Amino acid sequence: ALKLLTEAPPPPPPIPPPTPIPGVKVVWQAEKNNLSAKDARETLDTIAAEIERDADYRLSISWKITKPLPPTPLPSGERGSRPDEASLSPEGRGAGGEGLS
Repeated sequence: ALKLLTEAPPPPPPIPPPTPIPGVKVVWQAEKNNLSAKDARETLDTIAAEIERDADYRLSISWKITKPLPPTPLPSGERGSRPDEASLSPEGRGAGGEGLS
């Protein structure tokens, strides 16, 4: 039973990089993860300012909105440790994501 509580499922496979499009030059590419609403807005504003620099620029975009899962309570009678709430919050994990400079 303890093994079931301590083993996490494997992470999903990474998303493969986009296939290059013939005749198209990548002008700027970056990735950021685990953004707050404020950080997401700032990133989108930066992207908008860049794409407005040239009428020929085009944007390809994909996204994923996530939410930390609440801790799973232990079945009654079993002992073990649980992560505290702070370690599960986005603030406890850090902002993550590098790329835009």
